[in-house]
Amino acid sequence: LAEVSLAATVEGQVVTGKLDRLCVGDEAVLVVDYKTTRRPPQSLDQVPAATLKQMSAYAHALATIYPGRRISAALLYTHAPQLIALPEDLLAQHKPGLGDKQTSLPLSDFA
Repeated sequence: LAEVSLAATVEGQVVTGKLDRLCVGDEAVLVVDYKTTRRPPQSLDQVPAATLKQMSAYAHALATIYPGRRISAALLYTHAPQLIALPEDLLAQHKPGLGDKQTSLPLSDFA
């Protein structure tokens, strides 16, 4: 599936997003996010923390939507092209960031 809207509650936090590609099977789900940066990381350890947090949020939201299925995530850097699979344990390390609540700011005078 292409350009799939996502919304789920993960540990009390609402996670929303637009998934570039989603493949849903009977036993597994794969999400792939396209990145268009001109200088893609050369390896998994060079992937920005913000990207890992984003993909962790997506993976954990998909686990809520598709309970009991194995969730896999990957990044496709289109400039190279280069596909980087994101291991489950790495995504799990970035899950605690979901606990940080966002605060709505008052409307500015420019609204």
